[in-house]
Amino acid sequence: MPQPVHPSLDAAFLDHLAESLRRAIADNGGGVLVHVVPRPDGPDVGILPLDGLAPADVLLGTVAPAEWAVLGVATCGWARPLDRSGRRVRAEVVVLVVRDGRVVGRARHGDEIITEPPAYGVTIDCLQRALGLPTHPPPAEPAVDWASLRELVAEGGLPALGLTPEDAAWLDDGSFSRWVMGQSRRWPEPVTSERT
Repeated sequence: MPQPVHPSLDAAFLDHLAESLRRAIADNGGGVLVHVVPRPDGPDVGILPLDGLAPADVLLGTVAPAEWAVLGVATCGWARPLDRSGRRVRAEVVVLVVRDGRVVGRARHGDEIITEPPAYGVTIDCLQRALGLPTHPPPAEPAVDWASLRELVAEGGLPALGLTPEDAAWLDDGSFSRWVMGQSRRWPEPVTSERT
């Protein structure tokens, strides 16, 4: 169950933090993980450079300390329309997850600023799981029993999915489904061998 957070972490503070992080990433590049600890004299913001690593890879299996009320990521890259009809544009993306379940987002794609936070995705899943929060349910389209498959991996089966049993146990069904589907798009072609 989400835990209440400090009153200083209101919507105005979170929006200001998200925009400040977006601008810092735009000016300096790179990517960072960020956490916020409420203090009597004001929120304490900590930043860890990602040094080129993918946020989800850094976050997988992480359990945030109890005093961290907010965990987030700010990163930059390139964006293009899904139908590939337009050109690539520079983009900055910030996602902050609050321990009470709120999600704050800020993104810039070219000249467009988006303040609507994402509903789901591998990175937001990992932020939510690190705070002990549930994630968006698995997609309904694939006819897969994600709970049973995750349980199988958590018990030590199916190492080809790229998850340890501990990782599978840390994920919930929704985050597990998106991690597996994302990994499956990166799997190499099967290798066959002939016995002599």
